[in-house]
Amino acid sequence: MFDASGQAAECRNGTTVPNHTTNTGLVADCDALWAGKDTFLGTITLNWNATTAVSNWQGITVAGSPPRVTRISF
Repeated sequence: MFDASGQAAECRNGTTVPNHTTNTGLVADCDALWAGKDTFLGTITLNWNATTAVSNWQGITVAGSPPRVTRISF
């Protein structure tokens, strides 16, 4: 699902990226991951969804201050 600006609304729902209004970097990371989700899937099952924080997504490491995606591994 996308919002009026064409961005993934899932990354702005307050669950996937807590503090989404102030952590725009993690929102951008989430948008990029969400856009590539089908490419990443291949033969694996991912728990990526709008009700799970991006920091808890399978294969994703979030670290730093402010938090950003620092690693993708499958």
